[in-house]
Amino acid sequence: MSRNIWIITLVISGSILMFGVISNINVGVKSGVESCKLMNLSMYDTCINQLAEQKGKSVCKLVEARMLDDCYLHAAIGDNRPAICQNINADWDKDECFGKVAVLNRNLKSLEYIPNKLNKERWLAKVAIRYNESNYCRLLTDVNIHGECYKTLAKNTENIDYCFAIDIGSIHKEPCFLDLAMLLHDNSICGHMNSLLKGKCMSEVGG
Repeated sequence: MSRNIWIITLVISGSILMFGVISNINVGVKSGVESCKLMNLSMYDTCINQLAEQKGKSVCKLVEARMLDDCYLHAAIGDNRPAICQNINADWDKDECFGKVAVLNRNLKSLEYIPNKLNKERWLAKVAIRYNESNYCRLLTDVNIHGECYKTLAKNTENIDYCFAIDIGSIHKEPCFLDLAMLLHDNSICGHMNSLLKGKCMSEVGG
């Protein structure tokens, strides 16, 4: 009998402790929102967004309607949980939320939530560029996005190999060589261009 009483007491004590922890979290969120309300409007928005990144979507229950989408966006980014983006109403804003979670957290699984393939590839290219990850560029099937991804990486890293990775016939291939030639002040790179643009490259780079 005494053992049963001890177990019941332990369970009740644990429940009280858990309630206390949850209450403290809620108090922290509420006090945070109240502190944000003391600021002017522009600072208030920034404050709420930062609070959402730190405390999660519970913050969004305490803000006005105009702030909801931004609040959920920052909560999703802070928690690295793309599912939170589902709370956003407009499809375009929702996809942007998935994309930003992917870019800022290097979370490619977040892109799986984006239904439009082209939009998904645009965000994958942004992830590739942010982290200088050429393997992500290689996954792109849209010729334009694929070429722009490698072209940007080539310029950011000063690596001509990325220009060679661009598909022949892509509008980004020769501008990639031109950018690298000018960036590195190396007119030998102009030799990889066709006769129409080679002269322009040589005159721009010199030599």
